[in-house]
Amino acid sequence: MKSNNIRNSPISIVQGDTSISSADFNVIVNQFRYELLNSGVKEQQVIAVKGENSIDFIIAMYAVMAAGAIALPVYHLSGKDEWQEMLKKANVAWAIFQNKFIPQESKLKILDVEKYTFGLEKFESSVDAALLHSKGELEGVSNKKFHNRESPPRFIRFTSGTTGAAKGVLLSERSIEERIEAANKTLNLGPNDTVLWVLPMAFHFVVSIMLYVRFGVKIVIANSNLPSDLLTLAETHQATFLYLSPLHIKFFASAKVENFPKSIKTVISTSAGANTEDCKKFFQLYGIPVSQAYGIIELGLPIINLNDAEHFPNSAGKATPGYEVGILDENLNPLSFGKQGKLAIKGVGMFEAYLAPWKPKNDVLQNGWFLTGDIAETDSEGRVFIKGREKSMINLSGLKVFPEEVEAVINQIKGVETCRVYGVTDSKMQETLEAEVVISDKTTLTESDIKQTCRMHLAMYKIPTKIYFVETITETQSGKVKRG
Repeated sequence: MKSNNIRNSPISIVQGDTSISSADFNVIVNQFRYELLNSGVKEQQVIAVKGENSIDFIIAMYAVMAAGAIALPVYHLSGKDEWQEMLKKANVAWAIFQNKFIPQESKLKILDVEKYTFGLEKFESSVDAALLHSKGELEGVSNKKFHNRESPPRFIRFTSGTTGAAKGVLLSERSIEERIEAANKTLNLGPNDTVLWVLPMAFHFVVSIMLYVRFGVKIVIANSNLPSDLLTLAETHQATFLYLSPLHIKFFASAKVENFPKSIKTVISTSAGANTEDCKKFFQLYGIPVSQAYGIIELGLPIINLNDAEHFPNSAGKATPGYEVGILDENLNPLSFGKQGKLAIKGVGMFEAYLAPWKPKNDVLQNGWFLTGDIAETDSEGRVFIKGREKSMINLSGLKVFPEEVEAVINQIKGVETCRVYGVTDSKMQETLEAEVVISDKTTLTESDIKQTCRMHLAMYKIPTKIYFVETITETQSGKVKRG
């Protein structure tokens, strides 16, 4: 992916006291690209990029793709086992690290790239590269199972693996371009916009970061997640666009923040479903509706609730241009609005294949549909409402319960930080519901309090029989509740 895809947009990226213009960005990306090629990087080799949110990270990702290689972003907090699994499944040939994340392994040959990568005096780099001893030929590419000279592979990302092993998802240059263009037909971002960035870039590089760069959006990288720090940064840079997680929404909704920046026009919540009550409180406090966005690495950003968020905060939104949404039954027949079924999507920017074992998209799609694994329903206007994950569904003597629905009710209780609902099989082989709940230190909530709230909002069979108060709940790297 050539760096001139930036279109010479007047982008700028800001982090702390450091900023970089589009002209400098192009120069540095190309310097990095040439050095990678001179060091032996070959087209379609897989190069992992591991680091924190930073200007360095963005430049490294673009340089890898500009060199004709396949970029694999890796979350900096990935554990050793997760990291090793990615290396093996993607057959990684090279890796680029920020200094403090370089693994202490004798098999790695460290190559210092600072002198040629970020040579501008005003820009200090903290990036090094490491060469892994591997042939680095991706299964499927080397076997010509994936061969398209017009749109070569450029990007791999591993799914969060909420209910099973993470899958490597391969994207081509064309699929990246298509999903970026499609998403911005709804978001309509441009040089007059400034996004305050707080989410892990490793999980949101395609579509989000690449969309901002392509359309000239100013990117302000936050070094803190504290609401007060974020608002100070937003005010300083006159941010117009906040892209947050449900946890951030909960923080802001829990207390009235004085002097909320008037420059902010749009707030989008992603990564997981935001709590409806938190969204309502956020709107009441700040006058800005929280728009939910349904992003999925296999497809991009096919559903966004940008126009109906004020009146339908619990909806993921409508299909964005270029996408079609279907609700299907067990036989993959379409269901009418108001009926729950499998959420299926088709459209532009589709992924090319899964890795290890190699599985091209045409072997994954069902009648052209990608089955997301979510259960959902639509209303008469085409709004999508996510009910839960198909694999996480709990069967209570024939009655279906989605733990996400129960968790949404418990999470709205004041003093609850997070929770996890799950099924347990008793001595009579009957499955019942239980819940783990994390509460704040200042809260005196009891099991009875939580059950009482559940009775107010849920059918009796959906009320957990036991509540356990715990200190932490395991989450995936992208912030979703880990199940199974």
